[in-house]
Amino acid sequence: MIFSVLASGVLAAALLAALVRRFDFPLLRAVMFFGSIAGLWFVWHPAHLTWIAHLIGVGRGADLVTYSSALLFFLTVLAIAVRRRASEQQITTLVREVAILHARRPAAPAAPSKRR
Repeated sequence: MIFSVLASGVLAAALLAALVRRFDFPLLRAVMFFGSIAGLWFVWHPAHLTWIAHLIGVGRGADLVTYSSALLFFLTVLAIAVRRRASEQQITTLVREVAILHARRPAAPAAPSKRR
């Protein structure tokens, strides 16, 4: 019972964040909103999650949560890697442009002095 209350609090906070926070991607807001509602439902009715797991071909609802979490983690890491690569390319382009803007002509070599 204690875990159910704690999980409900975390999911309620995520639901509130989905409602209040601005997101760059509207799909992320929808996933967070509906995921929080589904999470709240399954915390208090775990038999429904087990039923869905059996429909998909997974043994238990807990296994379904584990597999889904691993998949979500993988997709998150992939999205971060893609964003990082795009940021690195933007930085490279900006650095090149700044270098071109601040480029100077090399100084002419000094004439050799004639000493005797």
